[in-house]
Amino acid sequence: MAEDTATLARPYAKAAFEYAQEQGEVDRWLEGLNKLSIAFEEPKMHEIMSNPEFEIKQQMDFIQRAVGDLSEDIKNFLHLLIESKRYTLIGEIQHQFKNYHCLSQNTKQVEITTAIELSGSDKDGFGASLSKHFGCPIDLSYEVDPKILGGAVIRAGDQIIDGSVAGRMQALTRDMAAASVY
Repeated sequence: MAEDTATLARPYAKAAFEYAQEQGEVDRWLEGLNKLSIAFEEPKMHEIMSNPEFEIKQQMDFIQRAVGDLSEDIKNFLHLLIESKRYTLIGEIQHQFKNYHCLSQNTKQVEITTAIELSGSDKDGFGASLSKHFGCPIDLSYEVDPKILGGAVIRAGDQIIDGSVAGRMQALTRDMAAASVY
């Protein structure tokens, strides 16, 4: 059974966060990990990283050109991930690093996915309601995914609130299948 990405990424994210916090460089690390996360979403990046003809130094040079300037400590961290074949965890490491940062700031990271782009007042309304619901300040991020058809999906850590039309249709299908008699 393949190990869960979140489980594999956790020790890397925690170690990076603790190091960044000790150095007083959390914001710089957030920025660097965000750049890397975006770069590793590109198919070309995966082609180069999975190609055995490229040595680690060549891969590092390519990444450096793709994301721009990275500090030495972030480059060393990335080198470790490449050497240990864990570079595919960059996105999850970035996500968990941000969660550790939010926890240290007594905020909660919340992601809202909607079928259409929300207006500014809708975003403000979501923010106020969710801050009240969770009882702490929140760091909101928004994503548009037309596949949910309508409504919203809210993710806060391990908690998922699926108020989407697609989610309701799936639940209805499951309920109908469970209730059918042969």
